[in-house]
Amino acid sequence: MRLIMMVLAGTTLVACGPPPVERALTFDGPRTPQLAQDENECRDIARNYDNGNSRWQAGSGAILGGLVGALDSDPDVKGDVGAGLIAGAAVGAATGAAGAKIDNLDDRRVVLIRCMQGRGYSVLG
Repeated sequence: MRLIMMVLAGTTLVACGPPPVERALTFDGPRTPQLAQDENECRDIARNYDNGNSRWQAGSGAILGGLVGALDSDPDVKGDVGAGLIAGAAVGAATGAAGAKIDNLDDRRVVLIRCMQGRGYSVLG
């Protein structure tokens, strides 16, 4: 159970800070008078992007967490395996969903950069 709690705590810490789509862009090259409008439009597109992995990662996290929870429990204590399985599945689902959210935030940054590049800007990151 300690392992599960450590993974959950680590995932929570990684999620701290401003979303990648909100960080300033680094440009290399000329900027047009249209830059502010283009950037606002691309940020709106990126904010609404969803890679669709949340359910899959939460489900696989629940399965893996349930297995770890069951293996981490004491089989000599009545009901401990079932409780470990349920607790592990809950923590695994939460961890998987948090991981999916982080992945989605990173993907949104890529969408923002590609959108700006598609409008003719040389964006480094």
